[in-house]
Amino acid sequence: MLDLRDFRLPFLNEPASPMASGGVFSDPAATAWCERIAEFDAFVAIVAEYNHGPTAILKNAFDSALNEWQRKPIAFVGYGGVGAARAIETLRGVVIELQMAPIRHEVNIGMEPFLASYKRLALSMITNIWVIAARPCSITWCGGRGTESRPPKNQSRLTTETSICALFSS
Repeated sequence: MLDLRDFRLPFLNEPASPMASGGVFSDPAATAWCERIAEFDAFVAIVAEYNHGPTAILKNAFDSALNEWQRKPIAFVGYGGVGAARAIETLRGVVIELQMAPIRHEVNIGMEPFLASYKRLALSMITNIWVIAARPCSITWCGGRGTESRPPKNQSRLTTETSICALFSS
């Protein structure tokens, strides 16, 4: 698990964009971040929504690496007024541009259920994302026809050899 509070990432402060520099960063904190991101095979982003978008620190974390994100799957678990659906929608475009592979479905947790049981839910999200999907009325799956209270049928699971990283920002 990577808690973005543990990293002192500067807001993008490079002489050229990451695309122009080939993903080479001059800031040592950004270089260390890139090295840490490269260790993982997949990601689950825990997304808070503020003013209809993702937090600046989470967006900056995506901007502070380039090549290390490429060809890696990412899933989203959001919380907020509408389960961070708008923030996740924004981040989908960002991660596609980074050549990541976003998972079609997302988990959206409304603000009231989140505040009522956020500690228990956070632990469940990290250990087994399907555990929280079973909570009726609190969770919706987006991306399919309507909403479902369980994961889609024939859902593939990652193997135990896959290293998955949960990105937290709040």
